[in-house]
Amino acid sequence: MNERGWFTLLVRGGGVVLTVMGVLRLAAYGSSALSSWWYMSSQGSGASLGGYSMAYQVSQVIVQVVPLLLGVYFLFFAGWMIDRMCRSVCGRCRRCGYDLADDPPVCPECGLRSP
Repeated sequence: MNERGWFTLLVRGGGVVLTVMGVLRLAAYGSSALSSWWYMSSQGSGASLGGYSMAYQVSQVIVQVVPLLLGVYFLFFAGWMIDRMCRSVCGRCRRCGYDLADDPPVCPECGLRSP
């Protein structure tokens, strides 16, 4: 496996970790907020979530969602970032990592045109 393959594996693996972590954090926060709301509403204290303001609740949801969104981005949409970071590997194809020492206009391995 070449440098691009390892870097792609690292980015996609980070995406998996962040996605799982985001889902678990969001589920934990959601169940906590729901049980707090259920308790407060059964006590007749109104429908506020744990006595906290709505702005606080929204900020907490945003904090819980950010790792999930980053993970999904790294997992599915970070191809351009991988290409950009791997351009610094001189003499190799950006897509497949084939050695382009002779500087052909098209990669013989995958057919990508040299920029």
